[in-house]
Amino acid sequence: MRRTIGHPISAVATPQLLRRWTGDPIFEQGQQSAADGLVQSSKLEASSDGVWNASGIVNDADGQAFHVSIAYNPGRGFDSDCNCPYGYRCKHAVALVLSLESHDQHQVDGSQWQNVLTALLDPTDTPPPGQSALVLTLAVEESPTVPSAYPFQHCLWVTAARGRIRQDGIPGTVRSLKLGARRQAPPTNSEDMLLEVLARFDQGLANRGTPQSKEALPIPAAGTDAVLRLLASQPYVYGPDGLRLRLSDRPLRPSLVTTDTPDGGCELRLQWLRDDQSLDLREPAVLGAWLYAEGVFYPIGGPLPNAAMPLLKRSLMIPKDELGEFTARFLPKLVQAGRIHAENHSAPPILTDVKPAPQLHLQEQGGDLVAHVTWTYGQGVITDSQDERELLPWPGNGWVRRDLELEKVALARLDAIGWQKRQTGSWFTTGEQALEIVAATVPQLLTEGWEVYGAQLLPSYRVNARRPRITARIRSGIDWFQLEQQLWVGDQQVDPEQLIQALRKRQQWVRLGNGEHLRLPEAWLSSQQQASEILGVPADMTLRVPKYQAGMIADMIDDLDDTDINEDWTDFWRRLQGIDSIAPQPLSPDFHGVLRPYQHSGFDYLCFLRDHALHGILADDMGLGKTIQALALLASERNNQPLYPTLLVAPTSVVGNWAAEAERFVPELKIGLWQGKDRQDRWEELQKYDVIVTSYALVWRDLALLQKQPWHYIILDEAQMIKNPSSQTARAVRRLQANHRLALTGTPIENNLMELWSLFAFLLPGLLGTESAFRRTFEQPIAGGDSDMMTILRRRVSPFILRRLKDDVATDLPPRTEVPLLVDLLPAQRRFYDTLLATCRQEVMATVAEKGWQRSQITAIEALLRLRQVCCDPRLIGMPDAQRLPSAKLQAFSDLIQEVIAEGHRVLVFSQFVKMLQLLKQHLDAVNIPYFYLDGQTKERQKLVTDFNAGDTPIFLISLKAGGTGLNLTGADYVIHFDPWWNPAAEDQATDRAHRIGQDKPVFSYKLIARDTVEEKIIALQAKKRRLVDGLLQAEIGPKQLTADDLAYLFEPSLSLVD
Repeated sequence: MRRTIGHPISAVATPQLLRRWTGDPIFEQGQQSAADGLVQSSKLEASSDGVWNASGIVNDADGQAFHVSIAYNPGRGFDSDCNCPYGYRCKHAVALVLSLESHDQHQVDGSQWQNVLTALLDPTDTPPPGQSALVLTLAVEESPTVPSAYPFQHCLWVTAARGRIRQDGIPGTVRSLKLGARRQAPPTNSEDMLLEVLARFDQGLANRGTPQSKEALPIPAAGTDAVLRLLASQPYVYGPDGLRLRLSDRPLRPSLVTTDTPDGGCELRLQWLRDDQSLDLREPAVLGAWLYAEGVFYPIGGPLPNAAMPLLKRSLMIPKDELGEFTARFLPKLVQAGRIHAENHSAPPILTDVKPAPQLHLQEQGGDLVAHVTWTYGQGVITDSQDERELLPWPGNGWVRRDLELEKVALARLDAIGWQKRQTGSWFTTGEQALEIVAATVPQLLTEGWEVYGAQLLPSYRVNARRPRITARIRSGIDWFQLEQQLWVGDQQVDPEQLIQALRKRQQWVRLGNGEHLRLPEAWLSSQQQASEILGVPADMTLRVPKYQAGMIADMIDDLDDTDINEDWTDFWRRLQGIDSIAPQPLSPDFHGVLRPYQHSGFDYLCFLRDHALHGILADDMGLGKTIQALALLASERNNQPLYPTLLVAPTSVVGNWAAEAERFVPELKIGLWQGKDRQDRWEELQKYDVIVTSYALVWRDLALLQKQPWHYIILDEAQMIKNPSSQTARAVRRLQANHRLALTGTPIENNLMELWSLFAFLLPGLLGTESAFRRTFEQPIAGGDSDMMTILRRRVSPFILRRLKDDVATDLPPRTEVPLLVDLLPAQRRFYDTLLATCRQEVMATVAEKGWQRSQITAIEALLRLRQVCCDPRLIGMPDAQRLPSAKLQAFSDLIQEVIAEGHRVLVFSQFVKMLQLLKQHLDAVNIPYFYLDGQTKERQKLVTDFNAGDTPIFLISLKAGGTGLNLTGADYVIHFDPWWNPAAEDQATDRAHRIGQDKPVFSYKLIARDTVEEKIIALQAKKRRLVDGLLQAEIGPKQLTADDLAYLFEPSLSLVD
């Protein structure tokens, strides 16, 4: 009968084992032979001793056949034989084994199952009667390699013989073998391999000059563990007592026992513990990590030190007069290591509940403040961090255990304070850090239970703890304010030079005339240092600043004890703080418009700035009439007959709108347009105009000419155009000369606070300091969450920013409703999008891994652009595969447009993609819907705006960049944003082309958003990122403000893939 069993070679003899057995070249040759089908026949069977034997015929590539046999013992590895030139460990053996692995099952005779299971249960391989077997005998004797100074070290000796197995399973007459001779041929079975291992130990001794033994082989201590465990698997190994080898699996642990002696000393002897029970072992011998006694080998965890070997034979006697040294120096460490057991020994008590009291000893050394730390453990027991003892002698009798954890905590407290540790164990600090410790830290340590000594004996670190009194005096001139300050401690004035040095070096302490040190008030010092960042450190404590720096003076004198302030400053600061405090101004008779109350207040504010030679920002919400307020100002200026014209800079798309609005509200105002190819030929004509209107692009192109002309006013419309301080446009407008400057913008901050600095670098240079000083003083701290610096910045700039919101002032404006419209991509469009998303994600993440996030932003932005284009219409990306794909948004747009037009509404349609607008044109042409169209190339924009508002054409297609600002399109009451933009403020500006003063219908703004795409995540990211900069101005994001976390979020797989 044959029975199917699992393949043992495929289960155990893995290719990795074969490769280690043969080496890489032979394994790879055998692997190729198996793959080429050169194994002609194979047979596999299990022998009675549990070894798997395989045999077969394997051809070479030239057709020559070789007979190969191989045995595999799971405990010992491979053994093979072949009639090829190699004969052993050849490629034919490898090919045979690999071919056997390809079989699913193999047959083994059912009559052999008992032998197989017996072999599996028997831990050793027992040869059958009549077969020759290896017999090993062990002896334990003194080591031939240990110096004579350690005579108690032993070593394991091995002798070998061979004999035939009798019927009772015992070896018969044996024949001695010589150990140490290396075999010339490779070992062919497990016994040969064992002898080979033992011979290597002998060779090692020979290399160290030890004579080789032919009858017995010594095993070094380091090899005892390996040899004993190897011999444990052999059937015929006999110990020194003539019995079969016995290895204990329960380790022994050495321990010391102390006993009092009659003369007052102490006896120390070695004992062996097993499971904490003492064993009485006679004549134990240590063999490396093993101990032999009474026929059994015991593991002991590791070798005993040579110097401890005498304890195996005799005890140690500690005289009475040396007992104190033993108890203080050695006993604590032996107890801690668990190496000692007291038996009939009157060991002194050890106290463990005494808590240390930390002591700090202060002194001066070479200008440094130096501290030594000690601890008192009751009754005058003192120690320090250099003392390595864990037990301290207790007065009278006994010991106290140190609380090292509490001591560690105390030292960590010093480290946290700012002390530096010396190698000697002392601590030191110097300068202002030392003064802070004396003034603030020492009192705190006293409350925490420290004892402090020497604090009153530090001549260089004497502290005056009184709070100084600060007086201030303000005087004014035509365009300046002057601030004088003094500090007093009692009746002693602090030297102004000391104060200036403290500001220059950013120090918190000054030295008084009597040698004491005074800490400057933190709030006062902070305001002085901020002023120094902006204006530089003054030569003395008298500071003269322009009037527009009134906010800085207000910060510097806030909460002072004694101030002498003239009425000019008080009145000026009061009016600068609130528009309600500004006196109303009459409108020019040349102004033909009607101002709403809040617009008249804005006009009053602009006149106030003009009258005080100040410059600012009219930052009213979009659609509240910044243009008409500026025109009212220009009409008033025309009556004053200024010497020079006004330069008004606006986006190209609204230059014509300014001319039209001026003609409407101030027809007497002479408006000249600086544009066209022949503009430079008309340079001399400038003087006859009241206002010159031009674009931002022409300012920096014609800067050389425009710089020559002094200007009465420079007005920047949509002033966020200079938000980048290093741009050509921003640098150009800063170089123009004017008596007055005004910025008009509904979004003074779009991305970060540096944009605010750029505006004020044009309006009031120096108000916020240099670019680097502003970054250091305001932008970086506020970005880190410093609300105090935000408050200071708000107070500094708020007098020069007038901002009103629609909800607050335009209460008669009809409501505006935002409607997000989620659109599901069509199936083919979805598949294309998901494939592109996976590709883009892989590209971007690989670039980030290689270059880092900062250097990978262009790659990320380009990938996001492609994804957003596919959301709008796959045809936008220009790939051949995408040209025939449908657009879900286009279908949704078509449905929405037809419904809205049918109800009599008119619609503004915005997209940032001009190509998308072209596709919308094609669609509207196909369905015969009339429309207007405007992008960056469109001429006569103002005529288009006028015609749209006056006519009944239902749709106006507009590029977001070209027409998102400056246009008045109140003829529409519906707005469709075909694609979301990073900057929600830009979308709001576009919507406000319709939702503005003059609109008498409710406005509905639809946003088409592709569901489960990057568009939906952009909307979510806007909501997450957009926040009020602590009430200063509204901030928002652009693609360059994305973080690495935002990037990972945007490129997450679509839910359609996850599901």
